[in-house]
Amino acid sequence: MKAKQILSILTILTICLFTNAQEKTHCIYDDCGFEPGQTVYLFGDQVQLREAPTTNSKVLKTLSIGSPLVIQEKHENSWRYKGIDHHFYKVSYKGKDGYILGGLIALEKKTIQDVVHLFGRSKTGNEDYLLIRSLKDDGSFTEKSTRLANSQFYLSAPGNKGLPNIEGILFVNYLGRSLWS
Repeated sequence: MKAKQILSILTILTICLFTNAQEKTHCIYDDCGFEPGQTVYLFGDQVQLREAPTTNSKVLKTLSIGSPLVIQEKHENSWRYKGIDHHFYKVSYKGKDGYILGGLIALEKKTIQDVVHLFGRSKTGNEDYLLIRSLKDDGSFTEKSTRLANSQFYLSAPGNKGLPNIEGILFVNYLGRSLWS
């Protein structure tokens, strides 16, 4: 396997910008959730699609990382996962409906040089983290994390910008915080 590095995983470039209407804003908190009809991808691996929005309900199917889902609705039930309270979502997977915890769904999926990268989040104490899982051809993945400077952000992958030996660049663009709040 050819050794390629993603600049974003080694050094996340942070730029304060105003939000671009084409970019999806992410929050470290679940109040920036998924919308009905939206196609999303699993961030977790061996995720249990459940009959009801609880962690002890019947398992309908076990799904692999990167599996596509369609959001049907956000449920009021929530559960703490990786330091964040996440709501359950009713989803469809290949015609089968069930519930999955929002923290097991990727914030976003980006493909850079034929490598799929899924993005998640976590919180430890007062520190927010962006989790990056890079999928391998054999179904396994590697995970990197980086601390976020701000809990509201959006991601963009502008290619390698002509830099040699760089597979791609990931920009973490932060939304400015109000000085008056």
